[in-house]
Amino acid sequence: MIDERTESFRDGELLASGEYESKSDEIMKGFKTFQRRYVFKNVAIQITLLAIAAVIQFANIAVSGVQSVNIILLLVLLAVGLFILQKPRLTYNKLAEAIKDLDGIIYRAEMFTDKIIVTTVYDPQNDIKNEDEDKAESDENAQSGEEEKEESSEEKDSTDDLPPATIIKLTEGVVDVLCTEDQYIAYIKGRNIYVIPRSAFSDEENARIAEKYPVHLGTKFIVI
Repeated sequence: MIDERTESFRDGELLASGEYESKSDEIMKGFKTFQRRYVFKNVAIQITLLAIAAVIQFANIAVSGVQSVNIILLLVLLAVGLFILQKPRLTYNKLAEAIKDLDGIIYRAEMFTDKIIVTTVYDPQNDIKNEDEDKAESDENAQSGEEEKEESSEEKDSTDDLPPATIIKLTEGVVDVLCTEDQYIAYIKGRNIYVIPRSAFSDEENARIAEKYPVHLGTKFIVI
């Protein structure tokens, strides 16, 4: 079996590669940057539209007097406005809760001119899972009186040992790469974000990214 990471995506130039440890506070820092760039702008637009609608209702009340339909619409606009204002914070808190167990995972990031590959190198949760499975298997063999059988290395499928990887294609026009002082944030619009610390790469590699990404990504590479 051929790994598509090495065969299907050879066209791009490799600019930087390095490993980094997942830290929830760093992820949330990147998420805050994402919210400031995209979410808060949309919130401001939506609140402005609601405010205009509310002004129209107040104008109707001033002209035609108080009517139940105007009051209902104002209450609906108020409820929608409160929801819109609270949603970014609720999303932030939900994400913070969801990723609190991601600390300690080691990733490898490869920054190409046409893609970013993020590979899971080490996940401590897998060690716990394997220990539990080994213990359960050992207990089962002890109870049944069967001897444990070791699988020879020749019988193992080498493709099963490939670490899981995510390939972010930068050429499809739906990915923005935000560059801050200490992070790269790859935003797949409407789907997901990936936070990669710049400390994973050398100064020379970061310089290559700063030189090449504006050329290959244009306005999709955003320096903040």
